[in-house]
Amino acid sequence: MLVHFQGAITRLTGEIQQLTEQHFPSQIRRLKSIVGISITIATALIDVTGGFRQFHSAKALAKYIGVVPVVYQSGKSNITKGICKTGDPQLRAMLYMASWSAIRYNKPCREFYKRLKAAGKTTKLALIAVVNNGAARAVASSSVCRCEVRRGL
Repeated sequence: MLVHFQGAITRLTGEIQQLTEQHFPSQIRRLKSIVGISITIATALIDVTGGFRQFHSAKALAKYIGVVPVVYQSGKSNITKGICKTGDPQLRAMLYMASWSAIRYNKPCREFYKRLKAAGKTTKLALIAVVNNGAARAVASSSVCRCEVRRGL
């Protein structure tokens, strides 16, 4: 029975990728040109975001995915506590794993990561920052939204 479900998942995943490639061919091509983003991640990004149509900026996409810091403010105190975990947790996890590949094979991402680590940031925080900048690159690469990619990458 488990084999049946695994086969069905594989078949449906293939159909989703095929439909996404048919309806968003230029966006798939542009997203795959970003080092660290595979066809699976590109398809997930397009499917979850509706082809980036609803996002006017990279910040909006990062907030939707849930890779922006949560800031608690009260009076004069500002406390940053992790990331907001809104959005699709599977997409966030895929992008987090892709950030490992990006810091290994993408020179600007690696330099950005090393700069954050040298500044005393934790590994997880630096990788989330790479994901955040990767989201900015994804939005900038889509033909629907033209945004500036932050200087970090």
